[in-house]
Amino acid sequence: MAITIKKETLKNGTTSYKFVVNLGIPEGETKPRIVTRRGFTSTKEAKQELKKLQAQAALGIYPEKKVRGSNEAASLQTVTTVEVALASSTNKTMTYQEVFEIWKEAYELKVESTTVDKTMGYFRNHILPEFGTRPVDSITYLDCKQLMTKLTKKLKSSRKILFYFSRILKEAVQMDLIPKNPMTGIELPSEKKNQFEHENEVFKENYYDREELAEFLACCKNDLSQLKYTAFHLLAHSGLRKGELFTLT
Repeated sequence: MAITIKKETLKNGTTSYKFVVNLGIPEGETKPRIVTRRGFTSTKEAKQELKKLQAQAALGIYPEKKVRGSNEAASLQTVTTVEVALASSTNKTMTYQEVFEIWKEAYELKVESTTVDKTMGYFRNHILPEFGTRPVDSITYLDCKQLMTKLTKKLKSSRKILFYFSRILKEAVQMDLIPKNPMTGIELPSEKKNQFEHENEVFKENYYDREELAEFLACCKNDLSQLKYTAFHLLAHSGLRKGELFTLT
């Protein structure tokens, strides 16, 4: 559910902005952590603090609970002062890692676990080591160009890696952290094919013809358990991928 940034007018006539957000239930607790922040001078400033809180919650970091004393009015005034101070400290843009964690939470709900594992490998091995600690507003077109050149020279999967690298920057644009995706205008490399001579012939050696398949299944039937034989038989005749097979009951 979208969080609404609300406008409010203070007693002195000035305008400020506030929001209330449910950060979920922290580990070891039973109730959701509801956080209110107010005193922002613009909606952009409020959104930055909101996204920062959400990113920290995704990492298991939550703000301290508010403690109200017997003098509730005085306590409320203290909380407001703290919130204003917190709001003024959010001018520092979120890092690439923090934006990634927010994007990852939604991504994991949309795709299969095997796909998530593969995608996370792209980030873990090729993107986050270099850009994880960088503020997203410090990443330039030149940085993106250099990354594209570096990956294209050594990896066949460079196109996919660059796509996901750009997806986090696109998320940062949607969060109003940066005005434009620095990957815009950079042409992704085409998929590499025929990396060496007679490649197709070499790949063909990795497949059974009809007679070889029949012989392999006969050996499975004689030497393996019924369960394993059934699994190989189903893979051979259905076109299922290994991950799809493992989900069957």
